[in-house]
Order: sequence, then structure tokens, then C-alpha cells
Amino acid sequence: MNTDFSAALLQRLCDRDPIATAEACELLLPQLLADRRWLPSGISDPHIAEDAAHEALLDFVERPERYNPALLSVLPYLRMAARRNALNLIKRESRHKGRRAPLELVELHPPRGNEADEGSGLPSSVSQALLLRRLSEQVPDARDRAALALMLDQMRATSVYARIFGLEHLSPEEQRRTVKRHKDRLGKVMKRLGERLRDGK
Repeated sequence: MNTDFSAALLQRLCDRDPIATAEACELLLPQLLADRRWLPSGISDPHIAEDAAHEALLDFVERPERYNPALLSVLPYLRMAARRNALNLIKRESRHKGRRAPLELVELHPPRGNEADEGSGLPSSVSQALLLRRLSEQVPDARDRAALALMLDQMRATSVYARIFGLEHLSPEEQRRTVKRHKDRLGKVMKRLGERLRDGK
């Protein structure tokens, strides 16, 4: 597997190519998690490291225009962001030390776009970053993963999903029906996984 993050892939992210999002996550996340020297000393909770890394990567693929490759290569850039996220998570946890209940997952992420919407059937306490991480582990097809990421971000444009699944040659009506079948199928996968996460499985 090529471990280099190319200028072409960055451009595709900037062009909002949904397949590029899945490719960038598959390429960069294992490298970011493999070398955790960015993690502040004294942190033993693996969930903080994972949430910090996922949040850094999600922010990167959603806002690639903020990254300047002339100043820093992509992995050091992500390590800096992940370290900042980890420190923020620690601060949030310290503010909740007096509570009996553990810090809820939903509190570890910005509210917009990171919680399941009411129409998805997912538990509201399941964060988008956690759900995406589990989906990336359990959904083998890159197109399905890209579509799921967009569904979590409440993307509704049929044309975007048609491009992911290679349906652009179909008529608009056929695209709409086929995309709906794909989204119904993936929605069931997402709902089942969300319920398992809610139950701690």
C-alpha cells in the first residue's frame, strides 16, 4: 500500500470528491494511530487517543483547504491536531470529575454534524467519530464507507451518491431509485451498529 499522501489526493479532497475522503481515511488513520508520540504524557485511556485522532482526521478531510503542504507534511500536521484534541478532551474530563456518571461520548465532539439525527434511528449518544471508526472496521467496501460518511453528514443530493456508486449513466429517475436502495441498505447497517454501540457491544 502506498503510504504517501499525494498532491492529487489533496486536490480531490478540496474538490469534495467523496471517494477521496474514504481513501484519505484509509491511508492516514493507521499511520496516525501507529505512532502516538503526539499523545500527551500520562494519558492511559486508549479511547482518548482514538477519539483525538479520529477527530483530527475528520476535521482534515472536511476542511482540507486549511492545510498548506508547503509548510508541513500531512502526518505532522495531523499529529499536531490530534495532540490539541487530546488536550481538549482531558480538560473536558477534568470539568466533569465531580460527577458520578462518565463523560458521555457525545460531549467529546462538536455538536454540529457529529451526532446522529433523529430521523436516522441511531442513539443520540453515539458520536459520529466513533460510528465512523466502527464502520471503517466492519464495512469492507470503500464506496459504502464513503456513502455512509455522507449519510452521517446528512448529505441528501442524489447526484453525489450516484457518482460514488457509478450510476451517472442512468437516468435521473433510475439514479434516484438505485441510490435509495443503497441508502436503505446502508441505513440498516448503520442502525444495527449504532444500537450495538449504545448497548456497549
